[in-house]
Amino acid sequence: MNHATFPVHQDADGIVTLTLEDPEASALVLSGKLIRTLDETLTTIEQMDGVTGLVLASGCKRVYIAGANLKEIDALSDDELNAYLEYGSKTFARIAALPYPTVAAIDGAVLGGGLEVAMHCDGLVALRKERPYPVGLPESGLAICPGWGGTQLLPARINPADAIRQTAIGKPMKFDEAEQAGLFNAVVDDADALPTAAKDWLKASANDEPVKQRIASRRPRSIADTQTEQVREALDGDYGDTGSTKAVVDAVRVGLDRGFVEGVASERASLISLRNQPAARERLEAFFNKSK
Repeated sequence: MNHATFPVHQDADGIVTLTLEDPEASALVLSGKLIRTLDETLTTIEQMDGVTGLVLASGCKRVYIAGANLKEIDALSDDELNAYLEYGSKTFARIAALPYPTVAAIDGAVLGGGLEVAMHCDGLVALRKERPYPVGLPESGLAICPGWGGTQLLPARINPADAIRQTAIGKPMKFDEAEQAGLFNAVVDDADALPTAAKDWLKASANDEPVKQRIASRRPRSIADTQTEQVREALDGDYGDTGSTKAVVDAVRVGLDRGFVEGVASERASLISLRNQPAARERLEAFFNKSK
């Protein structure tokens, strides 16, 4: 059976650019369809010869990835949601299992699951725009929590205490804040320069120790691999006592003690539980009504 795939282009240096897109939508969001198509596309890429690196790009002019399709998620039963989240995790893990450097070429808002997908890449190269766009994990603002590794990935890239706090309260950064925090490996001011900058980063990073460690481990760089003492110290901070803030802190603690996969499993269980609680129901309904 033939399945749809995203556009893929391999240049003369062996670098493959995979462009996420949804021509039927005004903004690119993570949906079951997008995840399945990404899964099929990664199968295609794994079968290609001579690949030296991967650029994960977005074909949406408005955003990079605006997060998950919350209406789709909300319509699922608990068992269905667990399967959906597990499938997403397995698909994104395929990016982190590739045997060559990977980079996300970010050119607009990147939120929630969108940032989680991007952080499965080794590097983040971003476009600075005249109007700063949001970057972060807003789930706790809806009284839920990340479900695809955000609690494990963001504190490995920026100051752990800041990452945990921002995730726990669900407050995304503006682009300038994210840049200052050191989230991006490179930044460009010209949209036309972004593809070249992403490829240049790939070429320069092939022998970087974090990239070599990721290739050897076949999983994304997370708190289980880096800054573990800083993350442990950050857990002593006061991040509030709501269900969502506790879920974030618990997932970080599990990830430190038992590894990335278990940390993501903790997120997943908390997300499924939290989305049924009164606080989440109220905020999600308000979000849906505002989106109409």
